[in-house]
Amino acid sequence: MKKNGLRSLIKILRTSKKAPFSSSGQLYSTCGQLPLPRFIRILVDQDHSHLIISGKPSQQEILSAWRKINLEYITILDVPEVNFIMELQASIAVLEAKVFITDKIISTLYIIHDDRLIAMLRGLGFDFSFDPMDRLTYYKNLNDVDQQTGAWRLELEQKDAELAEVQSKDEDGKKFTDDYFDDTLMILSKSQGYHLRAIDLTASQFAVLLKRHRAKADQARYENALKTQSF
Repeated sequence: MKKNGLRSLIKILRTSKKAPFSSSGQLYSTCGQLPLPRFIRILVDQDHSHLIISGKPSQQEILSAWRKINLEYITILDVPEVNFIMELQASIAVLEAKVFITDKIISTLYIIHDDRLIAMLRGLGFDFSFDPMDRLTYYKNLNDVDQQTGAWRLELEQKDAELAEVQSKDEDGKKFTDDYFDDTLMILSKSQGYHLRAIDLTASQFAVLLKRHRAKADQARYENALKTQSF
């Protein structure tokens, strides 16, 4: 076993691109931190830069933070789509990890052959000879791995698009708009008995108020239905 190969991989993982394992900026990472006006702009405009507090986080870091926040929001609301979104985000996370790890292994193996890294590639489903004594075939095998990883990248793009589509719609399947949030805040203000402003709320506070209002509305409808039943 060549220990230098493993050291090379560790060095590449530590120094390459920083994302997704290190941060080059500060981001909102929870619903409790994120001001509602920023949350609204993300949902209405699909502009995730509103998550940035300072610095220049990578797009990967921003999207990762947004997935976490959006999942927290719909979990608070307890919407029917929550399980589907959780499964979709889990699939995306697995694909991102597989692409990232495979890229780093290939980069290292172009420099030095390492049996442990070859075993990792085979564990990921790449069943090539990877014979270091046959340099032409060896490099062709690495190129084939890179080409096949393209299928994961394509699947990742498709799932990202699917997730973005789900996240951009309200509970009725309509695209989020400013009117939706204005109307909802008016309804919540009436329910609470005082005026609510977006600027005074976080995304989690808005979600909690909306969930409570829906629960009260459901209870009221249930009680009215009981009253109208004939016995």
